[in-house]
Amino acid sequence: MPPGRATGCYLSSVQALPLVKAKCRNPTFSIAGKSITFPIDMETGAYLEFKPPANCRLYAPDGALLAEVSVRGEVPTVPAGESQVSFGAETDGPYRLRARVTLMTTGPPLPN
Repeated sequence: MPPGRATGCYLSSVQALPLVKAKCRNPTFSIAGKSITFPIDMETGAYLEFKPPANCRLYAPDGALLAEVSVRGEVPTVPAGESQVSFGAETDGPYRLRARVTLMTTGPPLPN
């Protein structure tokens, strides 16, 4: 937009879209060729928190604890340099799976 000129912005027909109920089954993360699987079924809106080595919990959308979860596989470590991270899961129905994933690392701070 050109500086010093007024413009208008209109917003019309904002709608909240309903979520499609679906299941995310056996979510799996792979880092640098090593994989870890969480043998669970997650309903739409549920979330999983994993703090290695053994603290893994599944929560309902309202934050209620649903289950303590055991993991399959070795907890991946992130080697020095670039690493490829991937996520996958099984789902039923015709819908594409969508998930928000946050990956955090621990250890000494990285230098500038």
